[in-house]
Amino acid sequence: MEVAIKIIGAFEIAKLHLEPDDILVVKVDRPLSKDTTDRIRKHLTGLLPQGIKTMIIERGVDLAVLTKSEIDRRAD
Repeated sequence: MEVAIKIIGAFEIAKLHLEPDDILVVKVDRPLSKDTTDRIRKHLTGLLPQGIKTMIIERGVDLAVLTKSEIDRRAD
């Protein structure tokens, strides 16, 4: 599934290809409070297709997608 996402004021993602069971990884460059992390996750959940999980990591702003096959390969 491809999704067009626009986040105003920070950056824009024109196209993002996500499959069921993928995880969208969000990396940030500073520590975040639980409240801030929850707000980011809630915002992204409203934008992403059902079944896509999010993971928020505190280091350098970056987005990546872990596909189910990558997750399975890393688990071995």
